[in-house]
Amino acid sequence: MSWNSFPQSLKERYERISTVDYGPIKMSLLEEMNKDFLPLLAGMDSDSYEIFANQFNSTMLFAHLFENTMELEDGRLKVDGYDNFEIKIPEAYFRHPSIDQFSPLSDHDIKEISSVVSRSRERLNYSKDLSFILSQLHKQEFISIFSYLEAYTESLMVEFLGVSKKDAAAKVRREQLPTLFKNTLDEIDPRIIQAINLFDSEALNFITFCRELRNLHTHNLGIVTRYFYDNGLSSGFLHHDINTESATPAIEYARLSFKYCDYIFEVGRCANLSTLSQPFRLLCREIVYIAEAFLKEKINKGTTTDRV
Repeated sequence: MSWNSFPQSLKERYERISTVDYGPIKMSLLEEMNKDFLPLLAGMDSDSYEIFANQFNSTMLFAHLFENTMELEDGRLKVDGYDNFEIKIPEAYFRHPSIDQFSPLSDHDIKEISSVVSRSRERLNYSKDLSFILSQLHKQEFISIFSYLEAYTESLMVEFLGVSKKDAAAKVRREQLPTLFKNTLDEIDPRIIQAINLFDSEALNFITFCRELRNLHTHNLGIVTRYFYDNGLSSGFLHHDINTESATPAIEYARLSFKYCDYIFEVGRCANLSTLSQPFRLLCREIVYIAEAFLKEKINKGTTTDRV
């Protein structure tokens, strides 16, 4: 299978990057490719793509605003002589926004805010205030994009497979999203899955792992459970390092098996999403982009259920 079998737009976008096998470089190249927002073409996009792209772009606007604001404040405070913003953000930034921003904080308020920030940082195993704050942003980004993928799958079933909105919503609630998503795309056009696998052979399996990760954060505050840990090992999502001298596994931790980034999981510790959200965000974006190339073909031929 080669890119010549698929729409020309996909060949132009993915032929080179699909040959890159080293995960961090591939993620870096994808990040460079995706500095712009997901494109929207009024009257030409599928309804399903429009739902996903609008929500995805809105989340990116929020994330960019937040990160740029933090960067700008860091620069501004450095000019004022405060060089420690990344490590310790002044307590005033954490107070309730209804409080007069120009009134000084009391000693009680400073002590209370510092205590909450310190406990939160310790729980998430961070030494810097800014890293802890960004981890919360990335958690919201991760969970939001997963929900957009659910909405996208539901819309695909309605728009292209003739499933009622009620039944499609029930399927999304009842069935595991990665399996339902793959089955839906395959039923619409088997070439979609083939193109996704040619783009990256592990992408869809990583989405399956990310479902487990999403559930861990929505149901167990992100703390790695024994079930998550053992299931990750048995599913091949995680693996143990092997001691080269003794040839025995290091069973006290498990390492992410996917090539996109390096991350270690330990039972009882929080699985931080700052590292893991980037490949999830980038791969979801590309998977939807690939699918849309085929969906546009169906729209142009008038073969969607609401256009026949």
